[in-house]
Amino acid sequence: MTKAARPYPTTYDQYIKDVTSGVQVACRWVKLAVKRHVDDLKASKKKNYPYIFRPDIASKYIMFAQLLKHTKGKWARHNETIHLEPWQQFIVAMIHGWRRKDTGLRRFSKVFIEVARKNGKTTLAACIANGIFFLDGEEGCEIYCCATKRDQAKLAWDEINNEIQKQPYLRARCHTYKMNSTVKMGNSVIKPVGADSGTEDGLNPYMAIIDEYHAHKTNEMLEVMESGMGAREQPLTFIITTAGANKNYPCYAEERDQAIRVLTGAEKADAFFPLMYELDEGDDWTDLKNAVKANPNLGVSVEPSYIEARIQEALSNPRKQALIRTKNLNQWVDSATTWIRDDVWDALGRNISLDGYAGRECFCAVDLSNSIDLSAVAIAFPPEDLEKESAIFVHYYMPAQIIDEKSRQDHVPYALWRDQGWITTTPGNTVDQDYIEKDVMQLIETYGLQIQAFGYDPWNASQLVNHLQDAGVPMVKFRQGFASMSPASKNFEKAVLDGRIVHDRNPIMAWNLQCTAIESDPAGNIKPSKKALAHSSRRIDGVVAAIMATGLYLNGDQEQTASDDGEVFVI
Repeated sequence: MTKAARPYPTTYDQYIKDVTSGVQVACRWVKLAVKRHVDDLKASKKKNYPYIFRPDIASKYIMFAQLLKHTKGKWARHNETIHLEPWQQFIVAMIHGWRRKDTGLRRFSKVFIEVARKNGKTTLAACIANGIFFLDGEEGCEIYCCATKRDQAKLAWDEINNEIQKQPYLRARCHTYKMNSTVKMGNSVIKPVGADSGTEDGLNPYMAIIDEYHAHKTNEMLEVMESGMGAREQPLTFIITTAGANKNYPCYAEERDQAIRVLTGAEKADAFFPLMYELDEGDDWTDLKNAVKANPNLGVSVEPSYIEARIQEALSNPRKQALIRTKNLNQWVDSATTWIRDDVWDALGRNISLDGYAGRECFCAVDLSNSIDLSAVAIAFPPEDLEKESAIFVHYYMPAQIIDEKSRQDHVPYALWRDQGWITTTPGNTVDQDYIEKDVMQLIETYGLQIQAFGYDPWNASQLVNHLQDAGVPMVKFRQGFASMSPASKNFEKAVLDGRIVHDRNPIMAWNLQCTAIESDPAGNIKPSKKALAHSSRRIDGVVAAIMATGLYLNGDQEQTASDDGEVFVI
């Protein structure tokens, strides 16, 4: 949205021509959405075609939107009116211009828009909501801004209300009740609703704005809104979102899936208007020239330099790559991606061994396998004196009777690593915790290790923990959920990227890192995972143990408390 000379022009028609001709760079889905409109225009000339496009009505709603004022940023500071960009005008025109021939009511009852962050989607949604509220003439109009949480839903409501407050004519027709976040005009209302509020049943929506639908774990909110619209003649469900990371959520699995079927002609859904701004399959996401496909406001509300900086950040920080590609390039990228690049880890390799750290204070952790796979013990030494780096050593264990078979089965050189001394085999065909415990005690004695804390996951570790605790080792319960692993994982990552951790070039640890993806939750917490990586032979045991060991001293802000029996818990 830009400052423009008044009167602001109606540009959606030119946008249609530019997309069709290729002048406007656009992805496949935008081209198909435009083609659908053009094809429907031709079909509407036939008597038996039930819909007609009304440019006069489309222009009425576009002109109304462009009388509203910006509410945030540099344009708001100068009290500028909103200038809908051509792509935004196209959306408004499709919603209001297409009408039923028999009744004159709107054709589309559901709209699905996907676009990258910072492209003015909330402002657009607010403009559409205000147009419907003030121009439709619906008695008892109820408009709801919906999100997973009411605070998120209130962001869209705030934009709607702020647009009203900055336009004196509209402000004079309404009352705003900030205590309960309600805009009221007669018996018509605009309110925010969150899935966490439990108040959405019994509503009679005329319009529902479903904001950031990618974050909805279920379609319950959408179902509640649409099921309440039965008495309305021309209701509208307006879904607007960026891409997400979970393809099992209804945004991707249901709405986007239907959108693709409709745009490709595999499904006929005359009342559904989908439009998705994203990179095409095969596009190089690191090439700035492709970014406009996902950012139609590139050069307007989205600075090219900002996108370029985000791309560079994604290239240098693999953990952020999925987030940046999802939010800034609107790609549905699994949240779990390879975490730390080989070259970053390899650069931290040194010719070091435990001999050089004898008698030092250290922090340890163990990640035990279920029964027949790798187990790992990590030993981390914080910096001393003039040292700048921590040192990390990881040793591995595997049952002796299965290591050759596992080497063939997994196509991984466990047997070679055993011969090189990186893996110690334990007796039998399942993990032997007693043997690992004795080996750890031998390491303590041989190198005079001053263990400050020894981390373990309480699941499947009771035998080893009890024996080490009886031997005087300070055991620390370190659960594998987001609460414990996220700060430790982030600190480990930062230390690696800052070059503050060195290692002994253990080839198994390097392989474990190649197998490690990062799983994240909606709050931005992270933990190591192998779920997104296809091979069942993937192993991340050494990485988990290293994160736990370093986390015991890097997580300076974590509280540690002792239970009555002397066991220490990481909270």
